[in-house]
Amino acid sequence: MLILVTAHFSEAIVERSLGGRWFQSDGWRVYDDMVTFDAEHYRNHLRPLFSLLTLPVTTLAMWLTGISPIQAIWGFNAFCFGVWTVGIYAVVRLTGLSLLASTLMALMAMSSSAAMFWFIVPETYGLSSLCIVLSLVVAAIHVRRDVGNGVLVLVGVLLAGTLVTNLLVSVALNFAFKARRDAIRISVLVVIGFFVAWALQKVIFPAGAQFPLKKLSQEQAYVLPSEQGGLNCSLWGELVSPMLAPEVALFAGKKERTGERLTVQCGETVEQFGYVAAGLIWIGLVIYGAASLRRAWRLSRFFWFVAASLGGQILLHLLYGEETFLYALHFVPLLLVLASGALLANQRSGSKLAAVAALTVFAAVSNASHLTSALNSPSSGNDDERMTTRPGSRNEPGM
Repeated sequence: MLILVTAHFSEAIVERSLGGRWFQSDGWRVYDDMVTFDAEHYRNHLRPLFSLLTLPVTTLAMWLTGISPIQAIWGFNAFCFGVWTVGIYAVVRLTGLSLLASTLMALMAMSSSAAMFWFIVPETYGLSSLCIVLSLVVAAIHVRRDVGNGVLVLVGVLLAGTLVTNLLVSVALNFAFKARRDAIRISVLVVIGFFVAWALQKVIFPAGAQFPLKKLSQEQAYVLPSEQGGLNCSLWGELVSPMLAPEVALFAGKKERTGERLTVQCGETVEQFGYVAAGLIWIGLVIYGAASLRRAWRLSRFFWFVAASLGGQILLHLLYGEETFLYALHFVPLLLVLASGALLANQRSGSKLAAVAALTVFAAVSNASHLTSALNSPSSGNDDERMTTRPGSRNEPGM
């Protein structure tokens, strides 16, 4: 799916994502972080492992195959997407779902708006979401047999190193499955590992990020912004939009430096019956699945880990960030795992399987339609030097 989308919309993806117009993403910066050694890397104080993990892979791919930078990024994203999907399948299979039910949940993950919209563009969230899925896999394994502290430290460093706020997921994992003393010890080691990663990238890259605490003041502009649209709008954006994207529109507020940005925040589609019905079915599936996981005695710790991780993400982005869809890939794996519990209680229930299959088909069609609309949206200027100085940013060849 990812290769077909990028092949067909290659020019449009470059045009919209590199200029900061793709739902407030920083495509131009992430492009540099993934393929340019001497870039500023100024946001790596929040994700010190990102360039350390991606740049060697994309550089090697370009050297071996001669592909362009954007193609190397798409290749890396495609790999992450494949592992991400397999990881979600593995999680729900390990928790006890049947082969058919697990396959349906993997297909639902592939059909989600989070996957469709965010694995095709240069952004950091694909890799950080993959690390969240990794933590879910480890938790599902932990249900069957104990996982050593060293594994949890490694997973925690990957979580925090690819995005510092995902340290919350690591802490939830530690306290859900380990005794309090061990959980504290592991969490402290994860924090130390984060700062070691920051120091390493600071030494390696000529323009590495500043010390994390020095940059926190710049994040205040994204705390409780009016553009979120209120509690109802934010909660819908966190719980439904990652699975079912509303209709895409041009943001009515202040333009980005490169022109009008796209938005789904408080989208008009929420007034359409079919979309609202599908959204309510999805929420019902998540609630019913969460209750089923909670009732399953052997999955109790697993449930509390997933619920605490999702709760942390919800609370964080009720306070931080304007376009909640920007963080969709952090919500959707946790929501999918909770929803999978609906198929756990009675795996032979044809009605439940049919409902999941129907919702997956609806999501695939609806999200593909809105993705096409987003990529075909009017362009509004390309004068920012951040775009024009990127190699191939205007005339990047298709895949």
